[in-house]
Amino acid sequence: MVSKRVKQLNAGMRPYVRPLTPDEDKLDIALREIGEGKLIAEVDFDAVAKHEADQTKWS
Repeated sequence: MVSKRVKQLNAGMRPYVRPLTPDEDKLDIALREIGEGKLIAEVDFDAVAKHEADQTKWS
């Protein structure tokens, strides 16, 4: 999640939190966004379970 958000920030997306300094690192911004609850991870547990089941099947 952090990696994806850093890539978005590097591509020019606006941060959801105000940078503390003009040269604040994008990683720090992304981590603060997560820490302040501005970003929420959504997980499709059914898809994860299916993927894991597919990986454990014998051929």
